Amino acid sequence: LDAGLDIDDLLIVDVLLAENVHIVIANIGNEFTIKRLYQQNGVVELRSENRNRQNELPNYTFKDGDFLQVVGIVLHVIKKVG
Repeated sequence: LDAGLDIDDLLIVDVLLAENVHIVIANIGNEFTIKRLYQQNGVVELRSENRNRQNELPNYTFKDGDFLQVVGIVLHVIKKVG
C-alpha cells in the first residue's frame, strides 16, 4: 500500500486526538477501516492510500450530522521479516 502498510503488518495504535493527515482506524457503521484523515473547511474525508485498488477501497466524505468514530491513530507499523 502507498502508506507503507501491508497485509499482516502489526499496527501500534493509540487513542489520541486525530489530526489532519494522521492514518487512523475508523468505525463507519460498525465497519472498521484504515485510512488517512483529512479535515478542511468543515469537511472530513477518509482517503485510501492504495492507488492500485481505488475502486475497491473508496474514500469517504463526512459532513455535519454524519457518523464517524475515530478509534485511534496509527503510531507504528511492525513488519515481519524472513
